[in-house]
Amino acid sequence: MENNYTYTQESQQKKGSIIGGFIGALVGAAIGAVLWAVVGMLGYIASIVGFVIAFLADKGYDLLKGRQGVIKMIVLIICVVLAVAAGTVGTYVWTIHNEYNEQLAALTDFEKKYYEIATEAEFMQELLSDSEVQGEMIKDGGMGLVFGIMGSIGLISAAKKKQTQPAAPVADVTTAEEAANDNQDAAV
Repeated sequence: MENNYTYTQESQQKKGSIIGGFIGALVGAAIGAVLWAVVGMLGYIASIVGFVIAFLADKGYDLLKGRQGVIKMIVLIICVVLAVAAGTVGTYVWTIHNEYNEQLAALTDFEKKYYEIATEAEFMQELLSDSEVQGEMIKDGGMGLVFGIMGSIGLISAAKKKQTQPAAPVADVTTAEEAANDNQDAAV
């Protein structure tokens, strides 16, 4: 009986589409990346969003019937890394955009007319190349990655435990008619 169960489990892991699962995980992670950027734009870095990214990537992977097993963990981790990076960059680009507009609004008409003013792209490039800003981006993104990867591993572990539990035995249920027939056979 156990051999049959192991065979069934292995055959279930081979079912599913890696590409479909990857697309689903990418869509889920992209939704999480937007959430990460929005939370960041509000001025917070919430590590719980890393878990949410992993959760959404996992749901997307399963929704599009991705192949289970080690490949799922690899796909989820890749998607979490991409989502946290995209969300962190999105947060900083938005923050720099707002800073540029605030500084531009603070200039007098004289300053706007007679001083060379950097374009928004130049301003953004200058700030993003600043080592202090890069350090903050790495710190914020790293924190999200740690929690996102922990979330991915936790979700995979929970799914594996669920898969490896043998199915509950099915009770041998006999109908009333079958029981009556058995009783008649026993009486004869």
